[in-house]
Amino acid sequence: MSLRQKKRFVSVRFYSDKQIPFKELSDALEKHFLDSLGVQGKAVQNPKIINFDSKKGILTLRTSLNSVKQTIVSLLLIKKIGLVTVIPKIIEVSGSVKK
Repeated sequence: MSLRQKKRFVSVRFYSDKQIPFKELSDALEKHFLDSLGVQGKAVQNPKIINFDSKKGILTLRTSLNSVKQTIVSLLLIKKIGLVTVIPKIIEVSGSVKK
């Protein structure tokens, strides 16, 4: 049995009127995950931003295998990033990322 945790990658697109800066996105995700899941839930989920295309608004987020559904629910509950109102849509959940 391996001690290494398996990961899943969640791609989500944020529809908005304005472009979202990376710093605002990372701060908003950090705060949102802590508010919705708590410290222990966030530690179990272990979310990490892998890639973000600010022009298209597409985010790729790494999470643990056991908390994919919690991650999706948390992402879908985001309504604002900074001062920008957003509408999130899950594109794909995958076990690997294309280079």
